[in-house]
Amino acid sequence: KRLFNRIDDLLEVKVPGTALADVADLLTEVFTGGPELILKVTEAHVERIFEIIIHNDDSTVKAQFMITLQAMTKIEELDLPVGRNQALIVKNFCRFRDTFCPEVLAEGKDTETERMRILTE
Repeated sequence: KRLFNRIDDLLEVKVPGTALADVADLLTEVFTGGPELILKVTEAHVERIFEIIIHNDDSTVKAQFMITLQAMTKIEELDLPVGRNQALIVKNFCRFRDTFCPEVLAEGKDTETERMRILTE
């Protein structure tokens, strides 16, 4: 719980790119081990994670924060999805769709062609 109370600080701290993957691992463990903490996730937390994913060039960091988002969506011990958190994450996927995985989420003729290429490969 003490660590969760510092989540805003953890998400704002400036660390080298590779160390961000460790921060993501830490946050994933916090949410996996503390089901009551999943219910305390705010929209600002989700938005900040998306900003980190979008603005970081390291694919490992991006992948680790995607796993953190996944950990926020379900209380593992009870196999119980948390709809509010899922909605926040989907909202941010839609909000950032032009910059986050644009070949999959963005709109436009070029995007449609790229999607078809990905699907047929």
